Amino acid sequence: MSTKIIYFTAAAVPTAAEVIAIGKLNAMVDTGFEVLVMDGAASASYGTTIAPCDYVAGTIPTAFNAKSTVDPNTVKSLFVGLTDALVESNDILTIKNSAGTVSKSATATVAANAITNIALAATDTLVSSSDTVSVKNSAESITDTGTVTVAAGVISKVKLPATSTIAKNAASVDVKNSAATVTKTGSLAVSAGAVQSVGLASTVALVGNTDTLAVKNSAGTVSVNGTTTVSAGVVSGVALAADTAIVADSDTTTVANSAGTVTATGTVAAALGVVTKVALPADTAIAVDADTVTVKNSAGTITEAVSTLNAAVGVVTDISLPATTTLVKTGDVIPIDGGGHVTVTVAAGVISACAYTAP
Repeated sequence: MSTKIIYFTAAAVPTAAEVIAIGKLNAMVDTGFEVLVMDGAASASYGTTIAPCDYVAGTIPTAFNAKSTVDPNTVKSLFVGLTDALVESNDILTIKNSAGTVSKSATATVAANAITNIALAATDTLVSSSDTVSVKNSAESITDTGTVTVAAGVISKVKLPATSTIAKNAASVDVKNSAATVTKTGSLAVSAGAVQSVGLASTVALVGNTDTLAVKNSAGTVSVNGTTTVSAGVVSGVALAADTAIVADSDTTTVANSAGTVTATGTVAAALGVVTKVALPADTAIAVDADTVTVKNSAGTITEAVSTLNAAVGVVTDISLPATTTLVKTGDVIPIDGGGHVTVTVAAGVISACAYTAP
């Protein structure tokens, strides 16, 4: 015996919406249903009782309130079990993950009484553990491949290869030289999905080969520029200009007069980053024009304490003795007041004889 459904229209002539609903019910006829259409505004009497039926739909008269109702849009659920469902092509199905926490809508395709496909929207996809996916930066200018891990029906992580990483703005990274022997910590600057720069601390600098570098003494009061040499990732030297030298305490250096014709070796004294003096040997002195010196004879037995140096072009040109002092050497002729003269003989720095010659 077939199952009977009565669809009640609101008036004698069905509306467009009612025609569509009746069509959905008529589609069930070949599944063992019988569909009867009645005017809901007319008498519902069927002899001494109401018209017999199993289900009612539409604009249902009060006399049929005790009957089970059916929705034309879901009428197919009447002939399937509670755990079964009828699916037609283009039906929209809800697809959920195993935990039921993620839902997506999909469109069914039915052919030969079987579901042949359930299509997710173009913006949805299915992902399984161990699937590989493309991982892109925000600008989509950098792409890498990651491996998906799915747990409890959701993606728990996407793992990048060991040679790739995720760089975040302000993250700290190690910056190494080419030999990996020097390491400093830098801070990443990331924008538009890419590392724009790595900022080093204000006390750390990058130095390239042939860079110009200021070289200062310990007090920071003397500064000269040098040219760096970098090899194997480290600064191997800083070359000063040819007219600049590094001098350390106790170094020896050549001291020359202005003409460069007289030289002596001196010992440098350096303190607080500067040369404080150059000490000459005990048997060497610095002579300045107009200095006063002591002049002695060769034996050191005769001394003239106040004598004036004359220096020019870096050398002592002469020594001026006082007006009351003179130099005498062997063979000098000294006039004698009243006539005649004496010829001087000098030995061991003193006059040893005077030979008188009469006028």
